[in-house]
Amino acid sequence: MINKGHENLIPNSQRTPEELRNQTSKGGVASVKVRRAKKQRKLILKDILELNLNENEKVAAKIAKAYGVDAKDITLEAAMDFMQVNKAIESKDTQAYNAVKDRVYGKPTQEIKQHNAHEQGSVLTLNMVKSKDVTKTDDKES
Repeated sequence: MINKGHENLIPNSQRTPEELRNQTSKGGVASVKVRRAKKQRKLILKDILELNLNENEKVAAKIAKAYGVDAKDITLEAAMDFMQVNKAIESKDTQAYNAVKDRVYGKPTQEIKQHNAHEQGSVLTLNMVKSKDVTKTDDKES
């Protein structure tokens, strides 16, 4: 099965500067639309999470009792956090525990040390020399 969909494509090197500008402009416009849509979804979700739960809901009552707050002040976000903590404890769920921990303390950062190519080459060379020396020593003992 041969894919013939590429036959009508024109490489950028064969396009005029005006065509390239037009194409990149279309990409920029599409990118702006996507960014705006993502931002709008994020704002809507934040608003939803800040909604208060009804006083008569079991979850709100349970949280209010546990923390000594008024049930009408419990938000959906607080309820979700509470449920995540319960899941971590009751189900011994490590992922739930890590999610709660990351939310409270932030995700741990990973430190990566970089060396320039010269230093890496030197380190590799030293390691290779050490492994050759060990091999030579083993050969003598045999």
